[in-house]
Amino acid sequence: PTQRIKPATVNRELACLKKLFYYFKRNRRILTDNPVSDVKMLTEERIFHVLTHEQESAYLDECTQPLYDIAVLMLETGMRNDEVYTMRFEHVHLPGRYYHNLKGKTPSARRRITLTDRAISVITRRFEEVEGEHIFPGGKAGDSAKPLVKANNAHYGALRRCQLPHFRLYDLRHTFATRFVEAGGDLRTLADILGHTDLRMVMVYSHPTDPNKRNQIKLLEEYNRERRP
Repeated sequence: PTQRIKPATVNRELACLKKLFYYFKRNRRILTDNPVSDVKMLTEERIFHVLTHEQESAYLDECTQPLYDIAVLMLETGMRNDEVYTMRFEHVHLPGRYYHNLKGKTPSARRRITLTDRAISVITRRFEEVEGEHIFPGGKAGDSAKPLVKANNAHYGALRRCQLPHFRLYDLRHTFATRFVEAGGDLRTLADILGHTDLRMVMVYSHPTDPNKRNQIKLLEEYNRERRP
């Protein structure tokens, strides 16, 4: 049977096509108009998986290095996986307990990222064990002079071994954001931590889990019960 193409795939291709036509219109002056400029993107179904702490433990138990350290840093800081891959020792400020991320397309993405005790423990150990300027060295063909490209194969291998429901490595960032909100963090601060300028983007990452929603409803019930005559 023919496999259905996902809306996200169509949107990526359409975005590329739009940029291509704009390029020929603006730079090469071959076209007078962009024929796909008014074509609307398809609605994408956003599916995220938030790990419970039990699932986190089971997953980390099956992670090999450097995936283990990458996963911990994502869970502790909310960094994107490609931001973690390209971390450099020179941008770590242990006295100030932050990492200065200079990578990003927008000013908000280039930010200081606060490090937790757990994150500092990982980075300190890699200071001792890893040579070179990259915290996670290993470019294509194992070039240690360049940063790691990706850890997808190791991630899917860990998933198979721990037998958890499928989730993306990027969902560790989503897990961080959801836990931050459920612990009482505000969305404005979360936006700064994640490197977003628009609060609407943050809403994507802050889905309360069912147990948390039940707890909040219980608090509302108690509040109303105490104030009703």
